[in-house]
Amino acid sequence: MSDVNKITNLAGKIAGHLLPLPQAKADEFIRKVESLMLIGVTDISEFGHVKELPEPIKAIARNFVAAGNSIEEFFRINPEIGKPDEFNLSEFEKVRG
Repeated sequence: MSDVNKITNLAGKIAGHLLPLPQAKADEFIRKVESLMLIGVTDISEFGHVKELPEPIKAIARNFVAAGNSIEEFFRINPEIGKPDEFNLSEFEKVRG
């Protein structure tokens, strides 16, 4: 099952639990989820489209960037990894070109 299908199924289950609740309780739950998103626990706006780099590759990428190279260059010379926009590169944002 794809990530998008998993998220869709989960959303359906959550909605099924929220619908019977009083509106105030459902709204409270939504606010809590939104606050988690705002503090950076997860960015679900891209969920299903963005994945994490495997830790061994991320460690190599960190060293590459620490040596003064860009994360874009890392992906350019390692095309087998994929495209930068497929991954969560938020930790590299401050050094991205």
